Amino acid sequence: GVVRLIGAYIIRCDKVVKNKKGEIDHLNCSIIYDASEQGIKPKGTIHWIGANSSKKVLVRTFSNILKEGEVYEKGKLDEIFNTNSMKLYTSYVEPFALKQRKDKAIQFVRMGYYIYDKSSTKNVTIFNETISLKDSK
Repeated sequence: GVVRLIGAYIIRCDKVVKNKKGEIDHLNCSIIYDASEQGIKPKGTIHWIGANSSKKVLVRTFSNILKEGEVYEKGKLDEIFNTNSMKLYTSYVEPFALKQRKDKAIQFVRMGYYIYDKSSTKNVTIFNETISLKDSK
């Protein structure tokens, strides 16, 4: 397909190359320099980071602590509490994200703002969502 690379060109995937297991190994792509002249309008924009340089982290995202549409009544908190209000994901970040000031939020492209979690260890870095960019409320 055709996609815009964030901050760069529009590219077209010409070939999907798979390994012996049938898994995708890499893509052969072409840059479309004159996409607007050709009337090509990609449906999406992507951002990627290099597999060899990225760093594995844990990311916490948060949603409403109460179930949708529920109102607190004394003694009924356990019935309306959203047990899925926090989600934990494994993700990858560019190395500079780990070098930023620990008390300053950084933006994860197209996701939101995240801050370093002080409970991170030498082996596991955690980022907590502070503001989502995809909130419809």
